[in-house]
Parts: sequence; C-alpha cells; structure tokens
Amino acid sequence: MRYLPHTESEIKEMLKVIGVPDVDALFYTIPTDVRLDGDLKLEPALDEAALMSHLKTLAAKSDAGSFVSLSWCRQLCPSHPARSGSTARAQ
Repeated sequence: MRYLPHTESEIKEMLKVIGVPDVDALFYTIPTDVRLDGDLKLEPALDEAALMSHLKTLAAKSDAGSFVSLSWCRQLCPSHPARSGSTARAQ
C-alpha cells in the first residue's frame, strides 16, 4: 500500500471537524521545553532493495532471534461450557 499524504484542504477540513485551528494545537499538552524544535536529522530515503539489504545487515548483527513465529505457538484454549439443561450442539 502506498503512502498518500493528505492535501492542505483535507487537513484544514479535518482540523475544522475536530475544532482546532492548526496542527500545532494538537500538541498543546506537550510542554514546549521537551518538543522538538526543527526538523529531524534523517538519512536519505532508501529504495526497497537497499532498505531490505540494510535490514538484513542489521538483523545479522542482532542476537534477539526472530519474532515471526510467536503468533503460531500453541496456547491453552479452554473448552466452552455445555449449555445447561440441553445438549451442546455440534458446530
């Protein structure tokens, strides 16, 4: 799925719906002394092939293992109680 940023008119409409004058007003609860002042210093963007290569290099340095199969581990699933006064129907 591609990232499609919102247009200025879409942003203005969203802000109007929630009742705030601008995007900065969304962050009023964050103290100004801890807010980032300026842009993040990020490295240039990578294309998909370069990113995958970079991630594989980082993964090779890690000893954390893989989290891919964690959702596949067996879990205890308690049986459903039978309905009182009747036979549980097959499902």
